[in-house]
Amino acid sequence: MARATLRDFTVGPDDSLLSFLPFSHVFERQSGIFMAIVAGAEIWVSRGLDRLAEDIAAVNPTLMLGVPRMFEKIVDRIRAEVSRQPAWKRALFELAVAGRLGPLGALLLAPVRRRVGGTRLRMFVSGGSPLSPEVESFFWALGIPIFNGWGMTETTSGATANTPTAHRLGTVGRALPGVELKLDTDGELLVRGPGVLREYSRDPGATAESLEDGWLRTGDIAAIDGEGFVRITDRKKDLLKTSGGKFVAPQPIEAALQGTRCIETAVLIGDQHPYVTALLVPKWDRLRSELGLEGDPADLISDERVLGAVRGCVEQVNAGLAHWETVKHFRLLPRDFEEAEDLRTPSLKIKRSAIRHRYADLIDEMYAETAHRQDAPAQA
Repeated sequence: MARATLRDFTVGPDDSLLSFLPFSHVFERQSGIFMAIVAGAEIWVSRGLDRLAEDIAAVNPTLMLGVPRMFEKIVDRIRAEVSRQPAWKRALFELAVAGRLGPLGALLLAPVRRRVGGTRLRMFVSGGSPLSPEVESFFWALGIPIFNGWGMTETTSGATANTPTAHRLGTVGRALPGVELKLDTDGELLVRGPGVLREYSRDPGATAESLEDGWLRTGDIAAIDGEGFVRITDRKKDLLKTSGGKFVAPQPIEAALQGTRCIETAVLIGDQHPYVTALLVPKWDRLRSELGLEGDPADLISDERVLGAVRGCVEQVNAGLAHWETVKHFRLLPRDFEEAEDLRTPSLKIKRSAIRHRYADLIDEMYAETAHRQDAPAQA
C-alpha cells in the first residue's frame, strides 16, 4: 500500500515528513512512516500538539499528515487572530482568502502560510474523518495544497485519495492504484484490494460479517461520481432514526455546524427521539473576543449574547436542511470532548455512545423541556 501511495504522490529523499499522529493510528503508521521509509524520505517526530508550531519552525517539513480536527484548529486560530485586527485588515484578509485580490492576495497571505507550514511545505494530507470543504478551501487559498483521503485500519490506511494530479473539493478522491470500489444497494461502500485484511484474528463471526468474496463492507455510506471521485456521506451505524421513522445522517450536518463562526464541535442527537437536537461546544475564544466577554466558559453557557450568536449559526445551517433534519434545540458545553476522558478515539473522532451516556441527563432534560415546541426555531 505504501508503494501504491507513491504511484500517486511524488515523495523522495529530498522530502522531510513531520510525524504528528500516534503510531497506533494506521493512517500515520502506513501513510506516514511506512510510506516515508519506502520513499527514502527524512522523518521527524513532533513533540505533541502544544509544541507543534515550534516543531514546524524547527523542521521546516515538506509534508505532514493530520486529522480534520487539527486542521480545523489551525484555521480557527488564524481567524481568531484576524478578528482582533482593524476592520480594513479583516476585509483585506477575507478578500485574499476568497481569491479576489489576485497576486496581491497571495502576497498578503504569504506570512500566514509561512507560520502555518514553514517555507518548504509541499502538501498536507488529511484523513481519519471527513474534512469540511470550508477548511479545505481555506488552505488552498493560503497556497497550501491539502489532499483529503479515506481509509480504515481494515484497508491498511488509505484506499482513496485526492492527489496532485486529480483533486475534487469535498470528496475523498479516487481509488489508489490496485484498489477496487463499488456500492451496495443501500449505498454502503465496498472495497477490494491489496491492503484489505484477510480476517479478524480469532473472530470468524466478524470476518464472515465484514468480508464477502474479498470485498470489505466498510460501514460507510458513499456516492461515486462518473469520474470515480468518492464522497462519504455518513457512517451506516451512525445514522439517526427518529421516532417518526425518518433517517438523519449526522456527519454532514455536524460538519456544517462546525464550519460556522461559532461552533467548535457539534454532536447530533435524535435516535428514537421525535426530532433532532445537538450538544454544541462553542468556539469560546472567538466568541469572547467578538462579543467582548470575560470569564470562564462554564459561566457563559447561559449568557444571552453567546446563546444568540450560536442560535444564529444553527439557524444558518438549518436553512439548508430538510424539515426533519433541522436542529430544534441545543445545549452548550463549556469544554470540548477529549480522548483522555474516553470521549474521542486516538484519531480524535467523537465516540457517540460514550457522549450520549455521559450527557444522558442533559439530553433527557433537553427533550423534556422542549417537547411542546419541536417545530419552533432552534432554541437553547
